[in-house]
Amino acid sequence: MNLLPNKPLLLSILLHTVAFGMLLVSLDITPTPRQTVNSQEIIIDAVSVNSEQVELEIAKIKEIEQQKIDEESKKQQALEQQLQELQKQTNETEQKRKAEAKRLVDLKQRQQNEEKKRKEEELKLADVKKQLEALTKQREEEEKKRLQAAELKKQEEIKLAEEKKRLQAEALLKRKLAEEQKQQKEAQDRQDFNEINSYVARITVAIEREFNTAGLPPGLSCILHIRMIPGGDVVEARIDRSSGNAVFDSRAEIAVKRASPLPVPDNPRIFGKMREIRLTFDP
Repeated sequence: MNLLPNKPLLLSILLHTVAFGMLLVSLDITPTPRQTVNSQEIIIDAVSVNSEQVELEIAKIKEIEQQKIDEESKKQQALEQQLQELQKQTNETEQKRKAEAKRLVDLKQRQQNEEKKRKEEELKLADVKKQLEALTKQREEEEKKRLQAAELKKQEEIKLAEEKKRLQAEALLKRKLAEEQKQQKEAQDRQDFNEINSYVARITVAIEREFNTAGLPPGLSCILHIRMIPGGDVVEARIDRSSGNAVFDSRAEIAVKRASPLPVPDNPRIFGKMREIRLTFDP
């Protein structure tokens, strides 16, 4: 590429060299001026030379000179044609040089455009890569959170299952305890009931001992409501259902008060169940 700018200079030097050569040739072929013939010599020769021969010699000289002129003209035309060819080649070379220079400029511009486009594509690719990395990181974070949430949910489900089992076990234990307590209470109630019945029988006997049956018809009965305090002291005695005989009912109330304190258990729990009793009195 560094040689292209030197071609016009070389051609210019060549053209100048050719032109200078043609100038020298034209100077060489220029007819040499004839020397002035001394009239005295012509006159002398004319005496001894035939005129026809002179004319022939002159004609030959003219023909030779004309031939030289024609040859030089042909040479000059050839040189001019060669010069034109050289000029044509020079023009073609210059056109090629300009075309090559334009091609190189276009190529450089295209390369610059391609480089610019490549850099833009690289920037776009880097941006896409950055976005992809961010998206990948976001997905990884979301997956991590999802796994953590799933693990927490699993742990929570395990805790709930364990809590459910514990509650079920506690409920079962409570039912068992309640059932046992119920059974114990029923057994205790039966036992207390039997003991209370025993004391009620003893209370009935104590009241019957204080009851006056004189003058009363047989077969009478009433229901007594008796309220006591610890130790068996009677604080209230009334008829809940009358026997139909006022004397019988009155004597029954008097007999309860006379029998006080009535026989009661020392156990507060059992006494609490018989603090107030209703008994059928039929002496």
